[in-house]
Amino acid sequence: MAQSEKDIKSILEKALENPKTSISFNLIWAAKTGEGNSKKIKLFMKKKFILAFLVSIIMISVFAAGVFAGYFINEDKIDYPFVKDRAIIGKWQSVGLVENIKDFKLGHKSSKDDLYLSYLVFVNYGKVLYSNNKGDLCWSLKWTKGLVLNARDETASHYEIKKLYGNDYMFFEWKSGDYIFRDMKQLYYVLKRIDSHDYSNLFPTAITINK
Repeated sequence: MAQSEKDIKSILEKALENPKTSISFNLIWAAKTGEGNSKKIKLFMKKKFILAFLVSIIMISVFAAGVFAGYFINEDKIDYPFVKDRAIIGKWQSVGLVENIKDFKLGHKSSKDDLYLSYLVFVNYGKVLYSNNKGDLCWSLKWTKGLVLNARDETASHYEIKKLYGNDYMFFEWKSGDYIFRDMKQLYYVLKRIDSHDYSNLFPTAITINK
């Protein structure tokens, strides 16, 4: 080996023989000069490169998935002024869950056990009490004419009241996580009117939810 090559080898060896270096200088030098089994060394280096490349692709994919997941979050306009709607005041019980309003028929197959939402109670000053199938009560919703507003999830759900089979039924857009995070079409809860009482002066726990 020429003196100049020895000098280069000496300098590079000092720089590369570092605890953080994953491959020693001797392997790199041998791959270039033919010292040792260069085929095995080149194969080893190729595998290291492929592994690093795959790790980079995985990291980029995970990052991109996070970005696009955030991009597809549905957030509705929720800063609507309060407009009174006397037709909505009272207690409503869930009786079904349908894909479209026209799909609802009396005696729909959805059973009470299948429905997460059990009751909605609308009071005069724009608050909504809801009860789920576990019996939990919550005041997190508000309403204005034609809309139920959820500030936590930033959703505005339309409702429509129809007279069917001699009773009042409300069709209420159910904007769940599938709508918010997966951009899926919302379903409709069908609720039957139980009464038209105003529960404004009662605390949530004082409202009798069960019939």
